[in-house]
Amino acid sequence: MPSRNVSLRLQGLQEKDSGPYLCSVNLQDSQGTVRGHGSKTLELNVLVPPAPPSCRLRGVPHVGTNVTLCCQSPRSKPAAQYQWVRSPPSSQVFFAPVLGEGPSGDTESAAGVEKR
Repeated sequence: MPSRNVSLRLQGLQEKDSGPYLCSVNLQDSQGTVRGHGSKTLELNVLVPPAPPSCRLRGVPHVGTNVTLCCQSPRSKPAAQYQWVRSPPSSQVFFAPVLGEGPSGDTESAAGVEKR
């Protein structure tokens, strides 16, 4: 073998390709007898980006009432981080997001809104 570097190229990765991969190196003499052996394991963790979120409003938006803004996105790896931001000039306060799991295993974030 002319090179001491042998690479494995994985194309079209899928989440199911995650896992350990073992590289083994064997040194054989001219008769085929193994004179040396080495191996190393590498862990491949395929990342999965979140899909565009689905958002909805729970409650009726009337003065003095409470509403919940809900946002969910199919599973991602690592788990998606949700953030709610209210653009200026309005000064409304958002409670910290509440993370939960929906019936289909999707992650959901909700923010309560307090009128100020």
